[in-house]
Amino acid sequence: MQERLWNKRTFKYLNKMIKDAGSKGSPSYIVSDWDNTAASFDVEENTLLYQILNLRYEFTPQEIREVLTCEIDSVPEEINELVDKIEEDYKILYPYRRDLNKLKKIPEYESFVAAMAYYFQSYVNSLEYGLSSRKFTHVFYKMTEEEVRDLAGDALSYFKDYKDYKMNFKVNMPKGESLSSSYDVGLREIKEMSDLFKELFENKIDVYICSASFKILVEEFASSKLFNYRLPKDSVMGLELIKDKEGRFTMEVKEDSKTYLQGKADAIKRLEERYKCPPLLYMGDSRGDYYALTYSGLQYGLIIDRGPIGKLEDLKKLAFKENPQGTFYLIQERDNYKGEFKNGN
Repeated sequence: MQERLWNKRTFKYLNKMIKDAGSKGSPSYIVSDWDNTAASFDVEENTLLYQILNLRYEFTPQEIREVLTCEIDSVPEEINELVDKIEEDYKILYPYRRDLNKLKKIPEYESFVAAMAYYFQSYVNSLEYGLSSRKFTHVFYKMTEEEVRDLAGDALSYFKDYKDYKMNFKVNMPKGESLSSSYDVGLREIKEMSDLFKELFENKIDVYICSASFKILVEEFASSKLFNYRLPKDSVMGLELIKDKEGRFTMEVKEDSKTYLQGKADAIKRLEERYKCPPLLYMGDSRGDYYALTYSGLQYGLIIDRGPIGKLEDLKKLAFKENPQGTFYLIQERDNYKGEFKNGN
């Protein structure tokens, strides 16, 4: 494994972990978050944007309000007005969704794109963590698994090494105010991480991904020939939607697939029962990873440092402090604009 832009101390201890595991000879494994941990930027948000830009939906104009607001008990007045606008624009655009050339010439197209972008980035992301995670799956309502996999593949091709790092949107509301949102765009391989996974496999250490994103999207990214991760799809744990009798996705998430917050720890527990031991390592970057990073018996916890993030700050303070009774925490700095690792001591 090349040092590349690894934090020097983190690189040292990861190599020690791999060497120690190899000397024991017993089955072992690691678990990692995906978005902004194993790979740069968020596959769910980038797929969402691609879907918005290309109107790749299967639900009708009569169903879009339910898609946007289901599970939300009370929608603020300003957001309800935004949903009204989205619904009106979608009714106009819907008949042309299979003809992009015509679609993008319709005045309501830019309005719809900007409104949908704001709704998810600024409103959905402000909701309770679990609800927010589920809301990002609702846009796949009435799609088949094959359609979602095709969509994910198209989004990966479109956003792979995308030349810009930001995509900004502004929607003008009927009362004259404007709403702005910004997305980190581009789906980039983190060479240090694909190197690490390769080294782990070569040392017979299994690799699992546990993500709060829609499972299919992460599977397609992790196994894609466009990147060097080449992870098996069955190594991915993530949100799954229940299908109807015709094989199309509903908006109901399978209970045992809610891999966010405590759900990530529950997923690790199932792996522990299989391997008869906790993981060697868990890697994460956000508050959604806290329960996994504090899982009982975890040997190493690697935190991708993207700035102050809630409870993770307590774990960062423990980084590199010898603690024979608990988890040994590591830090890896990151350039948040480019999504690349930053070298450190």
